[in-house]
Amino acid sequence: MYYETKEGDNEIKLLCSIQEKIAEENELSDDEVEIKTKNNRKRRRTEASMLEEENEIDRLSNVRPKRAAAMRVNEINNGRRKIDEFISKKRSPKKSLKSLKIGSILPSIPINDCENCPICDRLISNDILEIHTNACLINNSEAGKELIEKSKQRAKTDAEIKEALFQRITRQNVASHLIRNNSETTTCPTCGMQMTVSRLENQHKNECLKR
Repeated sequence: MYYETKEGDNEIKLLCSIQEKIAEENELSDDEVEIKTKNNRKRRRTEASMLEEENEIDRLSNVRPKRAAAMRVNEINNGRRKIDEFISKKRSPKKSLKSLKIGSILPSIPINDCENCPICDRLISNDILEIHTNACLINNSEAGKELIEKSKQRAKTDAEIKEALFQRITRQNVASHLIRNNSETTTCPTCGMQMTVSRLENQHKNECLKR
């Protein structure tokens, strides 16, 4: 039979493809039909407007040639602008679902910023997890405990040294104050002699009373 040959098979394939195209055209939605209708109406309005403008320019070319020339130049510029806009739209990438990234559509998934410490199993922030893990490892090892004890002892020794220095400086300040007071000059209330406070209190007091 004819349709069992290669030519018949090709003819059947061609008929099937034509039927598929017809079915696709028949499956156009109402929105697509409405859009096509609007585009056709818009194109017809644009063509009518251009024809009317051409007739106006031709009419003014005899009456007002300068006005007609200006309108023609303006028409040329508008045509160029529309062409440039059309080209730029064609060159700009089309936004489709395939080109959109999933991250731009879906909200960002919250990332767990805390993890459990492998040593003490406490929930620690990822920012300080490494520092905490090292400190926790040192704290739970024998060498770490010894190091912490030495650190505490060193801090205690430093505090004792600071306290001793403070006491020494305080005693020095008190002693210098007493020395300054003892070296000041004063007058004996009994005999009226002038002398230092230290001499009046230690030596002259006894001498003056014996007189």
